[in-house]
Amino acid sequence: MNKYEAFFAAIGRFVLNWADMEMALDLLVVHGLSKAEESEIDKRIPHELGGKIKLARRFAGSIPEWKPHRTRINMILRRIEALSATRHDFIHGAITEHQEGRRTLRVKLARILQPKKPTERPPVTVTTGKVNVTARRVYKLADDLWSLTSGMVRQTEAEPK
Repeated sequence: MNKYEAFFAAIGRFVLNWADMEMALDLLVVHGLSKAEESEIDKRIPHELGGKIKLARRFAGSIPEWKPHRTRINMILRRIEALSATRHDFIHGAITEHQEGRRTLRVKLARILQPKKPTERPPVTVTTGKVNVTARRVYKLADDLWSLTSGMVRQTEAEPK
């Protein structure tokens, strides 16, 4: 595999790992919707990542069954937020420059259309290695979130009705 194919494979790995993680977040929110007081929430799942995170945080503080998991939930949500800008760079960034080294490929990713300042992001330079490291972090995050969510669902199913 050449350097470009390896880079594109790393981006694909990141994208699929992110989708896996976000599906686990969706299921956490769906579980929260099933436990929340009817009057407390709108029963629609937010499409935007920030909306899902906000709702999951609110559930962690308000649903009695979630309180033992609050610290873990908030830790996972902080990790997702910390990777959010990187996700935008990798998904929406176009290659504007590339530098081939003997063993590495450095790629500059930039977005033309961006939110208004102060959140505007400068172009980022990444390597295949950096993308793979980030993809592994997202994979681990997805695994933690799946584990948390499935454990909470099993706990709910085991509760007497």
